[in-house]
Amino acid sequence: MNKLAARLLAAFAVLPYRVEPFLPFRSFTQKIAHSSSPSRFFSVTAAQNSNEISEEEDVIHLDIDENYEGDVRTYEDFYNEFMDALEDIKKNRISSVKDIQSIFDDMFEAYIASDDPSLWPNTTIYNILLEAHAGCTADEGGSEAEHILNRMEDLTVDTIARPNKESYKHVMDAWANRKNPSKAELLMERLQNRCEKTADPELQPDTAVYNKLIVAWVKSDSLDKSQQAERILNYMIEQYKNGNSLLVPNQKSFIQVMRCYGYQDKTKEGLKKVRELFQSMKHLYQLNASPALQPDTPVYNELINNIAFNKGIDNPAKETEDVLYEMLEAANAGNEALQPDSETFR
Repeated sequence: MNKLAARLLAAFAVLPYRVEPFLPFRSFTQKIAHSSSPSRFFSVTAAQNSNEISEEEDVIHLDIDENYEGDVRTYEDFYNEFMDALEDIKKNRISSVKDIQSIFDDMFEAYIASDDPSLWPNTTIYNILLEAHAGCTADEGGSEAEHILNRMEDLTVDTIARPNKESYKHVMDAWANRKNPSKAELLMERLQNRCEKTADPELQPDTAVYNKLIVAWVKSDSLDKSQQAERILNYMIEQYKNGNSLLVPNQKSFIQVMRCYGYQDKTKEGLKKVRELFQSMKHLYQLNASPALQPDTPVYNELINNIAFNKGIDNPAKETEDVLYEMLEAANAGNEALQPDSETFR
């Protein structure tokens, strides 16, 4: 077996989706693929992974010349191309996911042909794929991201890039963007289980992970999404009080839950709940003085917005002014965290 063929066999193990072992080696070394090469791997669906790969449509081939001398692009070049494509995805261009897959194909082919270790797809590169699927508008983005994560977790392949905390957060985003908080919650549990199995402290779920879960519920269409978001916040508060500093709730934690209650219930009861959350945050800060718990301008702005748009109170203007004066008094006393901004007066 020549050197290129040997590298092909080793490299196929790291592709994001499992390739069925019955595919003959000649099928991807003697022919040219329908597309730019390894992207046939990326488009393998869950159904195809259950041995439904047809010989004509899904046999995988690599268009690599035996005399190919390598791509002139470096890891940094590929990385910059990935980031440019991600910016396009933020503009809701579904085609950008295909662009990112194409860049991955090019990088993969460059590695195969050159055997340059710097071009080996690492966790950072896989996370870009995950972020791309999470951020696109395609309905299947959540399932595609989870398929890639499943592959990264596959312990039968010891050469693939392993997921880190960011990997799980991207897949949680993917399900949050598709209004499926239950899937996001399962991903958080998977992260916790992997942390325990590997004894890797870097995988321990933290405030950012739980905030992703709060956002997933807030974005959902669930009728009890406010209560579910508060449930997660309360768990964070309880854990923090019990000494788990990794789960200290921060301004974003409280703002998201306050916003959810205020949006769902514009009655007096809804505003009462928002105020209770606000007071709870102030009380926690007084007890612990953690910067993450300090009610700052965005937190006060959220309270002001909820008062202003609540339909159950008689004089919202007067109540918003009272909050504003409290901010101004604190800012004048030297509390820079409560300096009003343009959003305060909007």
